[in-house]
Amino acid sequence: MNSIRMIFIDEQRMFVQGMISLINKSKYPDIKILGQYEKTDEFVKYFDGEADIVVIDIQLTDNEGVDFITKIKKQYKNIKVVALTTLTDYKFVKQSMTNGADGYLLKTSDFSEFEFCIIEVMENKTFMGNGVHLSPPASIFKNSFKPSDKTQRFEDRYQIRQKLTKREQEILRLITQAKTNDEIGDLLFISDQTVGVHRKNIMRKLGMKSTMTLIKYAIENELV
Repeated sequence: MNSIRMIFIDEQRMFVQGMISLINKSKYPDIKILGQYEKTDEFVKYFDGEADIVVIDIQLTDNEGVDFITKIKKQYKNIKVVALTTLTDYKFVKQSMTNGADGYLLKTSDFSEFEFCIIEVMENKTFMGNGVHLSPPASIFKNSFKPSDKTQRFEDRYQIRQKLTKREQEILRLITQAKTNDEIGDLLFISDQTVGVHRKNIMRKLGMKSTMTLIKYAIENELV
């Protein structure tokens, strides 16, 4: 992974300090934290544009979090934006993604999911975290309501991802890199037999009969 320069927009100092500590101990040491802004107006006033990714809590007291994503993406077209929040409701997810967010992740997630999210968005992919609700309750749908193609793609991809555990998602990513069971086991510090069990479970859950069709399916559906 190339060096990644990261900025936080988050009012919770202790949370960000904890994230920085975990990142510094991470297996991806090339992530460099440039700073934290507690308010969006501080970001506007002091940010010099030198970052690769902005991690923003959309639940800010100035109520600008979701809308501020649009402002970041409009002014800094090459910067990735990840919403890292406690808000699971589909309305916030949909609006964040519509406004240009590259990823949406819950603060209740494991740190490994945050790491995977950063890898995905820096590879120009969209990441939806576990527990994120992309669809409204059935009672809200009316005959006149039709999700946009973009929203439908996010939802379809999300539903497929939800079939797999976090470990299975990790292994699927390595399978698409043509890694053998032995190589995957060495990378994840598990036995090749365990990898084989996970591989079979992945293929069963996704309805695939061969590794080649699995890889093709994963790539076409942007699962990796």
